[in-house]
Amino acid sequence: MASNQEESQENNKVTWTNEMTHTLLQCIIVEKQIKDEGNRFFNLSQKENIVKKLDEQFGIEMSWKHAKNRWDNLKKFYNMYKINPENPHLGTNFFEYVAQLDEIYGDYYNA
Repeated sequence: MASNQEESQENNKVTWTNEMTHTLLQCIIVEKQIKDEGNRFFNLSQKENIVKKLDEQFGIEMSWKHAKNRWDNLKKFYNMYKINPENPHLGTNFFEYVAQLDEIYGDYYNA
């Protein structure tokens, strides 16, 4: 059962800046490099590392749910990009994240 503080963090809306998004993706890249080869999911300690880094750098209390939601949204746009790089629904901000997303998902799409 979640504590009141955890529930409060999860209910707070986070407005993601470009810098926050780049930091999130960089944290994911670092944690992906050290996670178990056979495991495609992050363990609790890795999730905590990502959230802690964001908290320390930006002074915003957030939960893993916030970070995961942003990551899922970026993955959705990345999938659209891989199908059609000229897709007009991607928006201009998305393209600055492509290199980092390629690093995260490159093995999946190049297999």
